Order: sequence, then structure tokens, then C-alpha cells
Amino acid sequence: MRLILSSVCQDIVRLHRHPRACECGKCWGYYLEDGLRAVIGGPAIPLGFRNDEFVMALRSRPIEGMGSRFAAFVIPHICDTVTVETKRIRTSATDPLRIATIDAPNGGAIGITFAPGKRQPTTPEPRPCVAMDRASGSVSESC
Repeated sequence: MRLILSSVCQDIVRLHRHPRACECGKCWGYYLEDGLRAVIGGPAIPLGFRNDEFVMALRSRPIEGMGSRFAAFVIPHICDTVTVETKRIRTSATDPLRIATIDAPNGGAIGITFAPGKRQPTTPEPRPCVAMDRASGSVSESC
């Protein structure tokens, strides 16, 4: 099992197949589809422990007293199964969506935002332009 330790907020986060960030949002990581290799970013320190020893320690958990020990280790800077990414992954925790509103003509409001990560494919034919008249609330195509 891999964890990351944030050198900023000291949070420890377990990696999953989707990006997860620490409490302050400056460190993040995730497993690749093979479930073995991981990508981390920010000032994250990768940690690991022996799964077999961990499972045995959990199974032998005592009612009282000291539990069983298991091996944990700091993963080295150069590791075949951990890639350090320099770009920051944006999450809803670190970069919440900003939503603007337009008053609807019959009351209420319409929320507008940009969808992060979405890209419009380029095509040779022009795309129609859409305009909204705020006063009347009508939508028309124009360019």
C-alpha cells in the first residue's frame, strides 16, 4: 500500500486510482490502472508498507496492549513504480468551481461555469455563436 505524506500540512493520504490531495491541497497522488505504479506531485513524500505484514498485524490485533509491528518505509527519490509529476492536479478541494449567475426573466437564476478539463475539438466548419439577451431572456444564434 502506498501513502503520501505532505511536507506542508503533514497530512497522510492513501492513494487510490483517482487523484487524491492532502488537506492543504499542495500534495496529490493516484495509482495508475495497473494498481502498482503511482503518480505523485507537489512536495509529497511517498511512503509504503508491506501489505502481508500489515494484514497479519490487523488479524492479530489484541484487545489491550501493544499491537503487532509491521514494516513501513520511505520510498526513495528514484523508484520504478513512482513517477513524480511537476504539474499540479486541480481538484474540487483545491480549485472549487466558480459559478456566475444570470437572473432568469420569471424569477430564479441560471448558473454558468466552465467545465474544467473539457476541450472543444477543432473542426474545419465554423460553429454557430449563441447570444443571450439579458433583458428579454431570449437566446439567438449570431456571429
